[in-house]
Amino acid sequence: MTADLPDIPVCLGCGYSLRGVPELRCPECGRTFDPGDPVTYRTNDSPLWLWRARAPSAWVVAIVMVMAGLALGYVSNPSMAGECAMVYGLLPAFCLCVDYVGRAVCCRRLRGRLPPYETNASRRRRWRWGVLPLAAMLVVTGMVTNWPMQIRFHFSLPAFEQVAQGIRSGATVNTGPQWIGLYYVERIVPGRDEAIGFATGTDVYDTVFYYELPPSYLIGPDRPLTRDWCAADRRPR
Repeated sequence: MTADLPDIPVCLGCGYSLRGVPELRCPECGRTFDPGDPVTYRTNDSPLWLWRARAPSAWVVAIVMVMAGLALGYVSNPSMAGECAMVYGLLPAFCLCVDYVGRAVCCRRLRGRLPPYETNASRRRRWRWGVLPLAAMLVVTGMVTNWPMQIRFHFSLPAFEQVAQGIRSGATVNTGPQWIGLYYVERIVPGRDEAIGFATGTDVYDTVFYYELPPSYLIGPDRPLTRDWCAADRRPR
């Protein structure tokens, strides 16, 4: 059945040798092939792009989701460390975009030539094509509208309010490092007549949430979150 195959034919999916297999299906991964159609298997003379003619792999999808999650986490709490991570993440993000585009071009070249098994598998994995565009859209809109910080702070607001009200009332409050809601606060700067600052980092690049910040301190970089709260990238002077 596979006697007409050229020398050293291997499976496109896993690289298993197809010479002498009893049926037109890879015994290792189950991918089907057609001896009369050289694009359904790979040989030493096959073009290098052939193996990329498939939807993004599961590990590529996982990496995209992890990188998007880290980027949204940085947007919700900007910091110097997060900024460096974003810069170093540009190269992997670019490589993933190239991978997506390359796979799409290869799939287009093989449109209508894939065996039924692979066609059905491609349909089941079709959702993977939308992961990268969706992740990119979420990150870009998050950076423009700052919705990740709004959501994260919304769920943390009751905890911040409780600590701020305790300080205002003169109660003994821990002002050292601690988790407040979904944010890890390094220090709290209490005061009766001035704003109360909740610093999420140890340098001026980290976010500080202010309770009842005087209007005179509100400048361009400050981001109002509620009527009494705003976020800034440095302590007010």
